Amino acid sequence: DFTTVPNPIFYKLTEVRQLTATPNEESNNNGRNQVEKQNVNPTTIVGYIQIKSFNSIAPTKLKQAILDLKHQGSNAFGIDIQGNSGGAFQSAIQCAGLFLDNKVAVNVVGMTAND
Repeated sequence: DFTTVPNPIFYKLTEVRQLTATPNEESNNNGRNQVEKQNVNPTTIVGYIQIKSFNSIAPTKLKQAILDLKHQGSNAFGIDIQGNSGGAFQSAIQCAGLFLDNKVAVNVVGMTAND
């Protein structure tokens, strides 16, 4: 018999946040505060992703969740690893790599200076 590997990823769109303009410190000729013009996305759509464990299918399922949430309009993510039972080190590194854009996810150092 084959053992089914449980899907460790749960995800959903959670909230939409509208950017509100903030008053600038400088005032115009009438003494009223000018509104800062910011070159940012006016709406943040948050995708919630819970990673329950780092098993063999976690990186693939996480990538699918990210793509699906982006397709639904998400442009920000909240990653929940609370209660994560752990799992495969390599799987956790692959999951982190999805967010790090070729940056170092982990640096393993030996117990002595020669390791």
